[in-house]
Amino acid sequence: MPWISASIHSTQLPPVLNVDQKIELFKSRVLEWQLGIADQIANGDPATGRPAIPHSGFAVLSIVVNYFEIIGKFRLGYDSTGMSERHFDVGARDVLEKVTDVRIEWFDRIIERLYEPIRCGLYHAGMTGWGVSLSGDPLKPFNVNRDGTLIVNPHKLVKVLIQHFGLYVNELTDATNISLRTNFERRFDFEAFEAGVVPACGSGPYARRY
Repeated sequence: MPWISASIHSTQLPPVLNVDQKIELFKSRVLEWQLGIADQIANGDPATGRPAIPHSGFAVLSIVVNYFEIIGKFRLGYDSTGMSERHFDVGARDVLEKVTDVRIEWFDRIIERLYEPIRCGLYHAGMTGWGVSLSGDPLKPFNVNRDGTLIVNPHKLVKVLIQHFGLYVNELTDATNISLRTNFERRFDFEAFEAGVVPACGSGPYARRY
């Protein structure tokens, strides 16, 4: 019988999940299979004493940059394919507004660089495009140079995304947030239906990669 997240076995859940069980599974997968792994790579693992992996910034960005699109689609309850850039924008703005002190006049420039040179560059060419620089020095996840270059600190970015995800999950677990929970469940069910069987993660409607 398969594990459907790093800490949840298929035998621990009923065949049909309620919304709170779906939220818990979603939380477990994003934290344990995506953001948590990226954090260990970028910042090491204090629990085991394992150090960060040197020169891992581009790999870390490859792991986490889709987080913005995930958040956008789940927040809006998008139950179809495509529209990546629109939902990436929604998710990125949510992150920038809630867990960074980036000046609002920088939002468009940062999101433009995050989507095209970083997201599309990494996924389509294996490297970021023009106008992006990685650094471990800044205390902030993002800085913008005078020439418009976006400076990204992957080590700090992972921590910021984990913080943001915690806020989103807290919103979802509040039963009074009916619209947000409805949107989440609509997207979750769409993704589960589209995924079908994913042997590496198990099988059935909840065996899904995020």
